[in-house]
Amino acid sequence: MILLCLSNIVVDYRVTPAQLITLVGVLIAVFTLFEIRKQRLKSYEPKLFFTNMSFWLQRNSNGTPCILKSEYRKSNDCPSMPFFPIDVHNIGLGAANTISIKWVYNRSKIIEKFEELGNQTKLLLKKDEGYFHYIFGDTPDQGYGFTIPPTEDSKKEISFLTANQSIKTKMSEALYHYLTFIPYLELINQNNPRRIVLNIDEFKVRCTYFDVGGKKRNQIINLSIQVYAFSKEFSGENYGTGTITFKK
Repeated sequence: MILLCLSNIVVDYRVTPAQLITLVGVLIAVFTLFEIRKQRLKSYEPKLFFTNMSFWLQRNSNGTPCILKSEYRKSNDCPSMPFFPIDVHNIGLGAANTISIKWVYNRSKIIEKFEELGNQTKLLLKKDEGYFHYIFGDTPDQGYGFTIPPTEDSKKEISFLTANQSIKTKMSEALYHYLTFIPYLELINQNNPRRIVLNIDEFKVRCTYFDVGGKKRNQIINLSIQVYAFSKEFSGENYGTGTITFKK
């Protein structure tokens, strides 16, 4: 219909009122159908949202550092395993399925950071590639080990998440250990200044999932982390705090 109207205009070199009305009507109809299709696709679209969070920096009774969720707990409540729950919500209008959540970071750069602070403070020994031993006693035997795993090992699979549904996932071990040890070792390495501020942007989250129409969708979420550590509180349990902000 549009081509017929345009061909008539080109041949006659003039536009009659009837042709103009017909052309406008067709354009409005096409635009309306396009908007309906766009809204329909929007109704299928899921979107993942990670809740921002805050945490405490604390020390256990044996002198090992740890991190806790923002609510206050005693130092002996520090988790022995790096499970730090993070809330994930589907704030989109449609369901998401076959969800993959992967933590992305430069493993080599993080390992180098641990090696550097370990050599400077003598509190961290590198046992193998990505494996470290933190010393909290008088001998290297007194301590515990941890690993900075490859990013592939941080992947979390979720089968289905409906609109407005939430689920808890685990913080990557690399980030957990980074927040546990780096602020603590930085304080010691800098001869316990009154305060240090760390701005950390080495971590991201990559999410892939499918909507109900079968379309694959991707999200990259950047983490902005700010940590405050204080030497003034070094004699007690709580020696700092921090925030994690998830950005688009």
